[in-house]
Amino acid sequence: AKIIVFGPATPLGMTDQIAAVRDALIELTTELNLEFVDVKGWVTAENANLYTSNDNVHPNDQGYFWRGSQFTNVLQGKV
Repeated sequence: AKIIVFGPATPLGMTDQIAAVRDALIELTTELNLEFVDVKGWVTAENANLYTSNDNVHPNDQGYFWRGSQFTNVLQGKV
């Protein structure tokens, strides 16, 4: 099975913690020869209100649709 790793995202935008997780994933996927998809900038503090539910963590309905569309676009031709 082909493994594709998507990077982390948060409606807070890029934080030091998210950057550290992203960097660690890039290092690990490189070491393991896995494909890494960087989602940096997909959901930011500036656009979070369009895609994030009231809990300020999970996507809202529009956010799930948008992320699913983004994932589909990235995955076309990769699997």
